[in-house]
Amino acid sequence: MFGKPTKLPRFQQLCGEIGSYRFSGQTYEAQKKYPLGLRHAVQHMQRMVEVPTTQHTRLTGGLVNWYENGKHYIGPHADDERDMIVGAPIVALSLGASRRFVFTKKISKNAHQNDKAVARLELQVGDGDLMIMGGSTQTTHKHAVPKMARCCEPRISVTLRCFN
Repeated sequence: MFGKPTKLPRFQQLCGEIGSYRFSGQTYEAQKKYPLGLRHAVQHMQRMVEVPTTQHTRLTGGLVNWYENGKHYIGPHADDERDMIVGAPIVALSLGASRRFVFTKKISKNAHQNDKAVARLELQVGDGDLMIMGGSTQTTHKHAVPKMARCCEPRISVTLRCFN
């Protein structure tokens, strides 16, 4: 966090046609192939998003996150787009346990008091749900998968991105 290595409260693997990706103060090396059980899902996601859109949408790599249970989470953050095409879609497939996915609007410290009303959107993301974050989402919002004490089942999230 803040450029320093942190222990992640989930398991993850970077995959795809990229060398590495730096975030959370660490550099992650990519496996060229996705885990066998996910390859067809990834290819299907690529076809769904790359064909209908015309601008910078080659999904060249992705993160596979495994949340063992409700104790595993990811805090509010915006994805680091330094190694990605800024504004290109980030496509997320959720498999397994249903979890909350929370968007919050980024608020400037200098914002007028009337602008500080927190804009928040909470979704319940279930098995097989597909979500696309595009445009300026990473610039204007943070997103999170918070802890859920009563969740005992695992969840896998596959997020595909357009890397440079």
